[in-house]
Amino acid sequence: MTTNTASIESLDKLIGTTLTITIKPVEKHYTYRKLTGILTASDTSLNLLLDQTVENINYEGEQSVIERRLGMIAVPYDTVEKVEISSREYEKL
Repeated sequence: MTTNTASIESLDKLIGTTLTITIKPVEKHYTYRKLTGILTASDTSLNLLLDQTVENINYEGEQSVIERRLGMIAVPYDTVEKVEISSREYEKL
């Protein structure tokens, strides 16, 4: 369930929380791609550094979702479609 909440004043407050990031589709190669990991850092361009990242991806024409562990990765800002945080973690902020 998605709930709209008040905006967060600073990205720094999200450091250490688990985020689920939906990546924009690249030339329709996949239906969706989500990265779930712990936000470790960001830079002035809003690129995100995630640790303990798990990727869930569904390719065109496939019925199943492929899951793989990626570890620490950098997510460029221009590839991000949506960022989600669980309501439980949001309430802790």
